[in-house]
Amino acid sequence: MGRIVSPYADQLDENSGLKEGGRLIGYCERLLIYVFVLANAPSAIGFLIAAKSIYSFGESSGERQHKRSQYVIIGTLVSFAYAVTLSYLVRWVLRIFA
Repeated sequence: MGRIVSPYADQLDENSGLKEGGRLIGYCERLLIYVFVLANAPSAIGFLIAAKSIYSFGESSGERQHKRSQYVIIGTLVSFAYAVTLSYLVRWVLRIFA
């Protein structure tokens, strides 16, 4: 029986995972935030932030990893702030024109 091959298999790097994995994760996170805001479930965003924080800090062992985790968390918060702001702006525009 053949192996199932991911379309991203050629991008795998043993040391850092997918070359564009962070970008793909970011797109998915922002999409989820958009859906949560439009579905009027903003508390779900808190669970997304908590899960991302636990995952990022769970991997940190040593000073270098700790700094990398802080970098990821700052980037995540900026990305989330952008997504939340844009989502509420879209929601506001939809209310005006609906």
